[in-house]
Amino acid sequence: MQLTVSNQLSMRALATVCVWLCSMASAIAQLPTVSTGLFPLEDNPSVIELRVKANAGFDGLYSGSAFTVSWDMGTPLRLDSMSQPDDVALYHPISMQGPAAIDMHHTYQKFAGFGMTTLATAGRSWAKDSETVIMRLHVSGSPMVGEIQLIEDQWTSEENADHYQELNGQDRTGSFYPTRAVLNVDLAEFEAKPIDNRHAWVNWTSAGEYALSHYDILRSTNLKDWSLVATIPAEQYKYIPTEYVIMDHDVHQQKVEEKFYYMLRAVSDDGQVTDYDPIAVNFGSIPVSHPHQVYPNPAIDFITMETPAEWGDVTYIVSNDLSQQVRVGDLSEGGGIISLKGLPANVLMIRVFDANGNPMMNMPIVRTTSD
Repeated sequence: MQLTVSNQLSMRALATVCVWLCSMASAIAQLPTVSTGLFPLEDNPSVIELRVKANAGFDGLYSGSAFTVSWDMGTPLRLDSMSQPDDVALYHPISMQGPAAIDMHHTYQKFAGFGMTTLATAGRSWAKDSETVIMRLHVSGSPMVGEIQLIEDQWTSEENADHYQELNGQDRTGSFYPTRAVLNVDLAEFEAKPIDNRHAWVNWTSAGEYALSHYDILRSTNLKDWSLVATIPAEQYKYIPTEYVIMDHDVHQQKVEEKFYYMLRAVSDDGQVTDYDPIAVNFGSIPVSHPHQVYPNPAIDFITMETPAEWGDVTYIVSNDLSQQVRVGDLSEGGGIISLKGLPANVLMIRVFDANGNPMMNMPIVRTTSD
């Protein structure tokens, strides 16, 4: 077979193209894929980090990105602004793409990023499976509960706003990991204190709750070994304050000083756990020698109070959560029955005084309804 000069040049050009295509395919195969996730900061719930994770090392051009976050309009959460770490803004600046859009009961915000400088030029590189914060979402809300998520749905598809990650000009889009940043509880108050040098009173108030399953109250003497005191169901979805109270009865029974620690644990519907800093409860060295009893607690229509004989006749005062007196009465030596009928279903405080006006007892009672 005899080839002309023209045919020889065509064959060389074809070979060059084949070599170029093969080298490009090899280069693309070596590029990592990039996954994207949302992570709320535990110590600052108003900041949600957007992180990327490559499945191989990379220091080339992070050339493009696109993603959309969404939140339910029914939750208190709102997206105020965004920011970036300074070094990331050098090699991959990101911006909001227009104002937030509303579709049905969801709000959508689009973002896009573009890079003209390689990571290596910026003095940076990604290690395999390491996370890099590329953007921070600054949110607000009262209470700070709700959910913001990375999303791909019909709206993002129609608006050309699906998730996209590009390296060296090539589509290297990975997956979401995870898709949601959930703020389950906005804790307004948590306290614990001794009652009558025998019992521990634990009280907490949530400003709001979202997708919350329950609370656990844990007790420890050394901040290492914890035992479960009580499990209290949460309100799950509620955007107004909710108060919770438990009594750890007869925890102090020694003739020496004791210290117990109480920790509040919030458990979400999907099993995520948030532990709040423990609170110490100190008990004195002289426990009550003749204990009194108040039962049942919680109560519906009445409580029975048993008092030591040395207290004699006593006067009791029942106050509501605003410290307003709602019932006053007297009991003979040994105690008796106190009616709670007509009082609000709430935490009531009962104070008892002897005949000389000396305070003998101060105890919270939870009044519930028969419903």
